[in-house]
Amino acid sequence: MGLPPWETSDGQFFVLITGANSGLGFAIASRLIDEFITSPATPPNKHLILILSTRAPIKTRFTISRLRAHLRKLADYSPYAKSLRRKAAAQGNVYKWEDMVQRVHFLGVEVDLCNLKSVYELADKLVNGTIGSPDATTMDGLKLPHGSPGTQSFSKDIKQDDWALSQKEGSIGAQRSWGWGLSGIKVPRIDAVFLNASIGGWKGLNWPQAFWDVAFDTVEALSRPKYKVPDVGRVTDAQLGSSTSKSSAELTQSSVSSPEEPPLGAVFCSNIFGHYILTHELMPLLSRPASTSAPGGKVIWISSLEAVEEAFTIDDFQAIKSYTAYESSKRLTDLLVLTSDLPSVQHISAPFFDSSNTITISKSKTDSDSVGIPLVKPKIYVTHPGNFVSDLMPIPSFMMWGYVLVFWLMRFFGSPWHHIDPYNSAVSSVWVALTDDEVLDNMQGTRCVVVKMSQAQVPHVPLSIAIGPDSGLTIRLVEEEYATGPVGDVFINTKALATMKVSWKLLENSSGKFKAQLADHFKESTEIAVGLYEGIVKSLELWFRVLHRNMMDDVYDISIKDVWEAIEVAGYQDFQTQKLNEWFGKCLER
Repeated sequence: MGLPPWETSDGQFFVLITGANSGLGFAIASRLIDEFITSPATPPNKHLILILSTRAPIKTRFTISRLRAHLRKLADYSPYAKSLRRKAAAQGNVYKWEDMVQRVHFLGVEVDLCNLKSVYELADKLVNGTIGSPDATTMDGLKLPHGSPGTQSFSKDIKQDDWALSQKEGSIGAQRSWGWGLSGIKVPRIDAVFLNASIGGWKGLNWPQAFWDVAFDTVEALSRPKYKVPDVGRVTDAQLGSSTSKSSAELTQSSVSSPEEPPLGAVFCSNIFGHYILTHELMPLLSRPASTSAPGGKVIWISSLEAVEEAFTIDDFQAIKSYTAYESSKRLTDLLVLTSDLPSVQHISAPFFDSSNTITISKSKTDSDSVGIPLVKPKIYVTHPGNFVSDLMPIPSFMMWGYVLVFWLMRFFGSPWHHIDPYNSAVSSVWVALTDDEVLDNMQGTRCVVVKMSQAQVPHVPLSIAIGPDSGLTIRLVEEEYATGPVGDVFINTKALATMKVSWKLLENSSGKFKAQLADHFKESTEIAVGLYEGIVKSLELWFRVLHRNMMDDVYDISIKDVWEAIEVAGYQDFQTQKLNEWFGKCLER
């Protein structure tokens, strides 16, 4: 009933997000929608299919309601939508927000990561079964009348709600639910999975220590707080029983009932082990046949700024006895991911990526001829969101304003880690998911398939401009930014704004300063790069195009500020300003 039309689209992007109902998980879903829709690199007919994982159907239903509202805002009355509406009007067309929302689809699943049976059931459903979405709701997440389209009680005799799933052929827009009432959906693959869901394992805060640390060690206290009161010894229920977790006080009773089953740390299971098993069992969806050119999927683990070395000890691998169970789980995340591709570790990590070694594939009805064919394994990444205002911290709701205030103060004093809003903290994770594999591979060499980054470390992709016919010289316009680290250290963040291919000889003959700068380089070199730290992209491009007599229409559409900047460039780069006369005359004519 009402299957989304991705079968006829130019492409699809299937994404699984655990813990999608709140915090960073919801922010990742929201930001993924925004950047997928608004990016010029996304084909206009490509579809995004979000598989949202929560712990209960009611949370799934409410999450989809909120994301539909977010998508409607983006498509109908955001600044982006207004610009598209103006552009369409200028071309004599009518912009329809309904067409845009049809490219995003929401599917819902449930899993309790502290219950391994639930983890295996979800993996089996995704690999071998079908999934769908909960009953349709109104725009506010409220129930539709009994019998409405998009609900299990559908009846043709019930008057259709505007937001329900239409049963009529050719129905679009408000007559379709774009994500509700879907059923029987077979997931063909997963392109990216965000392993985000986690628990903190804290019972509260040590308030006297909190006030003391914030007052006398502010940066460290608000970056890696040590005043959280841990629930030491918290373990899951016996895996043959229920799915909840309990503290060490109840461990003795559990051990008596099932003495053969060792304890399983709750924080360890939720943050690491459950995700580890889920990802392993999803390898059939994350891997690709080597005979195709399609890359494998991406596995994106979410780590933390608190993943410090001293938090983890091999003697307490599950951190059951640890006072820093959460930090230990995030440190273990880093160790697992960042070492997974090392030559000395590959023989150990290889079974994890082996699709034929999963329970899901053993239950699959896959053709026997396809079993054993070479596969391209997924690539694995780890990102951290920095610090943001999260309900994971055990802070009373009436004190959240103070929580937000101190984070703003940290931001004001130059911290690159305190993003306050989880939407800002989702930058690095979403960037990794949407960036081409080639760009990620080239960041640290061709061997690199793992990288840990935060929002402050997302690289800027510079503009690439070819100007000269004899492109023997590359000019890189570089910008330096000074930032303060989490412990007060100052570091320089260098960002390339643009690279411009120019003629070596022409530039040398046009500028005495460039001639002196190039004099020390080997003239027999076929390629050389020179960095510039002064000027802006528009003014430098103008000068290089004027010198090479390779003008483009956009260089005549330039602001007064850019004109003054071009004159300043002439001063510190030793260019002759009269060479701009012809360009300036044509600007006046236009």
